Amino acid sequence: MKKFTHKSISGYSCNGRRAGSALLITMCLSLIMAITLIAIHKMSTQLMFSVDLYRASGEALAIAEAGVSDALQKLADDYDTYQNSVISNTIGDGSYVVTVTSNGVASVIIASVGDVGGRETETILEVLGRWESGWSTNDFGSFGIYCDGFVDVNGQGILHASVYSGDSLGIAPGCTVEGDVLTVGTVDNKGNIDGETKENVVPIEVPTYLFDKYKDIALNNGGDFFMGNQSFKNVVVNPASGVTCVDGDVKIQNGAVIMGAMVARGDIVMLGGHVSHVELFGPNGETLPSLMSIDGDVLVCAGQTLNGFVYAGGDVTLNGGDHVYGGVICHGEFDGRNDWQVWPGDGVIPPQVGPTSDGVVTGLRIGAWLK
Repeated sequence: MKKFTHKSISGYSCNGRRAGSALLITMCLSLIMAITLIAIHKMSTQLMFSVDLYRASGEALAIAEAGVSDALQKLADDYDTYQNSVISNTIGDGSYVVTVTSNGVASVIIASVGDVGGRETETILEVLGRWESGWSTNDFGSFGIYCDGFVDVNGQGILHASVYSGDSLGIAPGCTVEGDVLTVGTVDNKGNIDGETKENVVPIEVPTYLFDKYKDIALNNGGDFFMGNQSFKNVVVNPASGVTCVDGDVKIQNGAVIMGAMVARGDIVMLGGHVSHVELFGPNGETLPSLMSIDGDVLVCAGQTLNGFVYAGGDVTLNGGDHVYGGVICHGEFDGRNDWQVWPGDGVIPPQVGPTSDGVVTGLRIGAWLK
């Protein structure tokens, strides 16, 4: 009889255990691979969904912005009709619905919702009303003060014309405006207004003048051109072209007589007694300004008489019995003190220069994207 030894039995037992362990490891690895594949598939599906969602959102935003453009065009063409309206359209696979709402003052809100495949995106733009370049004298009469900033009618002043302010306007006791008052803001009236008062009007573009235009006249037509700040004292300045141009600040004082237009890039300060006098003198009959500060302020004191309009890129101050024949235009503020008077030009400010009654151009003042 054959005998089995302990060694042979233990050998058979170990081989069986190894086979079972390998199977178990294989099953675990397969399970891990399956879970990994499922996770990868799920992540891929979510990633593809996110990409589709992102693409749809981008397309919806583009559609919404197209709706804003459509609303802006309609407002530019017919502001009164479309300032409170709903506009819709379809573009390819998308569509937009735009709601235009006026706040009842000077601005409107454009809210546009773009839709692509059920994915909606909204964008919002504020429009700060309209601007106009040029105006009709039949609409507003004849303007004597035309200003972007605050207008302070003070100091027993008399304006023999209408006034426009791109901000607000105050009229002190004892002051008179013989024409209409128009302001983008409000009017604080403690004086006299002979014409109509119109608040919250559509902004009108104040004209901007270029220094180089007058520099060319001075250099090419027998005018005077000076570099740097200048002080005119006890002199008569009478250039052939009618234009004295200074690339800097100007001070006019102590009996200086300036014949024609004084144009400065910087500030203009006119001091002295009544002998300081600025007259209109233009070649070929052009209407020229009396004082023009392209980038600065104009201060006139002590009873001056100015024949021709006054212009400033900044503020204009009349400070003591000054008379201006031709009106005032400024991009800053107007401040009238101490018995000043202003007469208009020939129907439109400035006469024969800048805006006229022909070719009124309108546009929109774009504000901020609110969303």
